[in-house]
Amino acid sequence: MFTVDTPIENTTRSRSFFDRIIKYVVDPRRMSHKYLLQILLCLFLTGPTFFDNFFNACVTDMISRLDITHEKFSLLISIPSMTGVLCGAVAGIISAYGSTLTAALTAVLSYVGAIIICYGISGSSFATIMTGRVIFVLFWNLLGSVQKVIIFRQFSGQGLAWIFGMKIVAIRLGAVSGLYFAGDIMAEVDDSLPSALYYALVLSGISLVCTLTFAYLRRGTNAAREILPLMVGHRRRQTTTSSQLPEGSSQSKSILSIPRDSWICCLIIFLYYGGLTPFETFGVDYLVTDYGMTRADAGKALALLPFFSFFSPLISPIIARIRNQLLGILLSQILIAIAIISQIIELPHAPVLYICVMGIGHLIVANALWLALASVSPSETDKTNAASVSSAIYAFSAFSFNWLTGIVRDIAGDYNSALFMMSALILAGSVVSMYLLQYGSWSEPLMRVNDVDRLLLDENSFSSPQQSRSMISHGVPVVHPNHFVPTN
Repeated sequence: MFTVDTPIENTTRSRSFFDRIIKYVVDPRRMSHKYLLQILLCLFLTGPTFFDNFFNACVTDMISRLDITHEKFSLLISIPSMTGVLCGAVAGIISAYGSTLTAALTAVLSYVGAIIICYGISGSSFATIMTGRVIFVLFWNLLGSVQKVIIFRQFSGQGLAWIFGMKIVAIRLGAVSGLYFAGDIMAEVDDSLPSALYYALVLSGISLVCTLTFAYLRRGTNAAREILPLMVGHRRRQTTTSSQLPEGSSQSKSILSIPRDSWICCLIIFLYYGGLTPFETFGVDYLVTDYGMTRADAGKALALLPFFSFFSPLISPIIARIRNQLLGILLSQILIAIAIISQIIELPHAPVLYICVMGIGHLIVANALWLALASVSPSETDKTNAASVSSAIYAFSAFSFNWLTGIVRDIAGDYNSALFMMSALILAGSVVSMYLLQYGSWSEPLMRVNDVDRLLLDENSFSSPQQSRSMISHGVPVVHPNHFVPTN
């Protein structure tokens, strides 16, 4: 009898030990689960950014292999970018299907687009590459919009500044790697462009794994299905609450009814990224053709531009307040415009020194501008709509000025005229920033999520572990806005 019971007892203990380990990963009430979700959320765009920057770093080889002009290559960048205007529909998609499922699907489809691009490069087919680029960029933009929506809804104040800084770090990790290692990867595969692109494709798949893991831990585990309804309320209850809201409440707003200050922030996004994005796209070719650098050296020099964004978490406490955000945007845009003009007139130590100056300025603007957009959008609905509209405006800006830069480069024979255009756009953005700083209707302290919208958070609300037991015992769907930040 003793010999029969022993193996059963050992098996039970083995399962219990495994459960004690795995619960720290899958249990939404655990601190480890909370921070794991934070890391996975930040890594959504690292892989696509790596692949896109690697693609841009190979612009000279691409033009030679396909035998096309700079204008025609710019179409591979600008036309797919235009698909980002569809990001305006993200708010409706998330409302219908939830941000978790939307994130997983867009990540998969973006990777499919990257596969098509590699196939097109192998066959030297411009049409196939364009098709792949359209699919890749469309769903990459949608994934980025979903990521912003989740962050805007879940954080405010210092927590928002911190998580956005970590998001920027993750994106810049992909950007720097794609530019810095492009030459080395090409050398490793004996300058075979198709082989290099497939190499980059495999590496970019890390983000796909992270996104799918996020979706699984958030909605796919038994713990998530059993515990989350007790923490944030059942979706059916949310639907009932929404239907009981009075007419004219925040949930009834259309996507275009975001506050005036949010529109002004979107205009700054249009002007600033219209001036900076073409430099990131054509930067390697600019350094090769106008400064005579090798492809590898040009990629490493341009990698200095996103490199400084690794310091984003350090400036998070400084730009947590909206006044500091707007002041930083204003001064940094002026600094970047001066750095671009310094390269045109070839001041001493150009271009590397001034690329570093641009990187420092971009470190501040890339963090503060999107934080300001969230800060001037008071309600959860406004934040969601602002994230969708701003993504569409960013895409339209990238389309317009990438294409225009390619045209100007072919007409002028060098990049100086295009650089003047970029600096003018960024200076215009600084003027709009000054107007918002002086005459905006925003106020201090930072606006908090209102009570009505707090009850309408979607199924992806992450709960602070310190609150979990009380929420489960009382059944109250209250969610702390800074759910990744430990509270006392």
